[in-house]
Amino acid sequence: MFERTKRKVLITEIGIHAVEQARRILKEADRMGQLAQAKMATLTGRFRLGGIATVSPYLTPYYLMPLKKTYPHLDLKIYEGYTDELLKDLKNGNLDAVIASPTFDEDGFQLTHLYFEPFMLAYPIGHPIGNVKDILPTKLNAKEMILLGDGHCLSDQVLEACSKVQKKHDMDLQATSLITLLQVVAAGNGYTIVPQMAAIEDPRLRGLIKFKHFANQKAGRIVTLVTREEYTLKKDILAIKEIIQKHLPAGVTKV
Repeated sequence: MFERTKRKVLITEIGIHAVEQARRILKEADRMGQLAQAKMATLTGRFRLGGIATVSPYLTPYYLMPLKKTYPHLDLKIYEGYTDELLKDLKNGNLDAVIASPTFDEDGFQLTHLYFEPFMLAYPIGHPIGNVKDILPTKLNAKEMILLGDGHCLSDQVLEACSKVQKKHDMDLQATSLITLLQVVAAGNGYTIVPQMAAIEDPRLRGLIKFKHFANQKAGRIVTLVTREEYTLKKDILAIKEIIQKHLPAGVTKV
């Protein structure tokens, strides 16, 4: 199965097939556990929940305590990352569900819609765009836009919300997280679009940055709970959906 030398270990062709078969066996074994757990009460035992980096830090504070209070026997494990990485772990059976925005190939997955979250404009205080009334995403200047770096599906959603003509983003300045993105904007380097839950008043940025709703309230994103198509614990997914939808902040609407 392996070719070993003093410096490295290489997997053989037979080894590759053996590893794939082992993954299938582990996945089926995990499903047997799900079937057994399905006979138990809702949300008892371990549940591994992934969340994309532009959702998880902002949504989790709203639902975590109500979820744990409602289901005290739940052993919740929360993981954060990029969409592609989390969906790979979900497909391999390393996660039970993922909170993400549907910007991916949905084959093999079951999507449970949670909510619609509007986008907001974030700009440095004193920027001329602050004087524009009824601002629309399609009227923004792409050259002044700052986006998240590669790997964040939010950047593609933001560009889609902006002008179809401005598909190419020429600005070199990008950020690795929404927090960094807002700090860059606060430093006067242009403006950006963020989900409403990320438009929070950070004491460190007070007096430096402002947020504004768009005139077009359709500019935003859908957030969903993603599971494998064959996932058996449907009642657990519906319970998580109910808790999240019950504790959404104002301006974010369930779907």
